[in-house]
Amino acid sequence: MAEETMIKLQRGDKIIERKKTDWEINQANFKMRGFSLMEDKPKKKKATKPKLVKV
Repeated sequence: MAEETMIKLQRGDKIIERKKTDWEINQANFKMRGFSLMEDKPKKKKATKPKLVKV
């Protein structure tokens, strides 16, 4: 039996792992329940501007 690839699904703070074939078959059900495919990209940090000090 070939090993199934696992994917991560996210809904708010909740993250679940499911088989990729399950996601493909039941994609409408997962989306209806608020789950979406989790992206492994790190979130971008906002660049902070240096604060000006009035003298």
